[in-house]
Amino acid sequence: MPFDESIVKAYGLDQFEEFQDLDLLRQQVKQNFKGKKKLIRPDFSEKEWEKAKLASIYNSTEEGAPMGRYLTDPEENIPRVHCDDLSVEDFIENYQIPNKPVIIEGCADDWPAMKSWNFKQLYDDFGEVDFEIGEDEIGTPVTVKLKEYLQYMVFNHDDSPMYLFHRNLHKCPEMKRLLEDYEVPKYFREDYQQIFDEKYKPDYNWFLIGPRRSGSYVHYDPFSMSAWNTSLFGHKRWILFEPDMDRAVVEGEEFKTDQNLDNYTAIDHVLNIYPKLLESGLVKKKYEFVQKKGDTIFLPSKWWHVVLNVDDTIAITQNFTNQANFEKVWRSFRRTKKRSACNWLRNMKIYNKDLYHQALKLNEQDDYKMYDYYMSRNEPWPLSPTSSQTESSEDLTDYEFDYSSD
Repeated sequence: MPFDESIVKAYGLDQFEEFQDLDLLRQQVKQNFKGKKKLIRPDFSEKEWEKAKLASIYNSTEEGAPMGRYLTDPEENIPRVHCDDLSVEDFIENYQIPNKPVIIEGCADDWPAMKSWNFKQLYDDFGEVDFEIGEDEIGTPVTVKLKEYLQYMVFNHDDSPMYLFHRNLHKCPEMKRLLEDYEVPKYFREDYQQIFDEKYKPDYNWFLIGPRRSGSYVHYDPFSMSAWNTSLFGHKRWILFEPDMDRAVVEGEEFKTDQNLDNYTAIDHVLNIYPKLLESGLVKKKYEFVQKKGDTIFLPSKWWHVVLNVDDTIAITQNFTNQANFEKVWRSFRRTKKRSACNWLRNMKIYNKDLYHQALKLNEQDDYKMYDYYMSRNEPWPLSPTSSQTESSEDLTDYEFDYSSD
């Protein structure tokens, strides 16, 4: 039986009418995604998506198969702890304050998502909902209906398939009910991002579906925020790098060649770049592990990471800001998201006076003045010389906000 046909049966997708004629569906998938691929990677021809023929090598995860070895746990040097054996106080002391990653088992054991988040159920419940799979050259999201994407997931032969995600579930009427299927683990419930007015709140949670061979290229989470990630289906291979490592090193710039299948994909990093980083001695300590169904990863602030989906995966992830990372987040956020930072600070004064005083103290230490301070005086924003002095006129109206420490 062809591999894709076995997957259709294993996931229960053969119960849907579209999967009755697989030969026809294979052709439809190829045609339907041709234009979307061109939007996301205009520099790639259709053949270049499959140039390394990795689908023929890294599809099966059976024992002995090349992809199967990435399901085998490496010698983990990241702690793996069951939630029954880890109190919130111990988590804060041993992981959050020292900014160290940990794998926590058992957080999701009682979540409805552990049973209901499967491809058959999602196809049935959300097949007509639009999800993002990337963006075009000017940053416009490229979207696809979930049922079309799951067809692509089964039949694609791309070396590094497109990832699917839906950000901010609470903003989508069709997806909102997924919030009832899980809860934020007890370790991550202090979150200062909830102080924002909704209009200014940064993206902070993502529902993810990643086909085998897809993944996230080397990065750390935005604004120095921390994150948690729980797998509800499938396996992910994680490689982490300590926060003080240079971007050029973790990306393996000196090892990239024209022969690489694609210099900016997770699978290229795992197959080609990371082994060379280890051989070179540039990586002094390995942080590598397999995330299994039900595992929750605590990813601390500014830890570089690359994630490879070893098989087809479903996950939920969320960024958060708390006392442990607030200084780093505030210093990054106030400059990059200048208008949202004003809203955040004003709401701190209303809802969390201690945090407000802490932010003011950091501003004073850094001799930093907020964006609306300059706007109220009709002065240009010094950190962005090309920005208009009036660009925030509709967003920030209370220019005389009192930044006192009362």
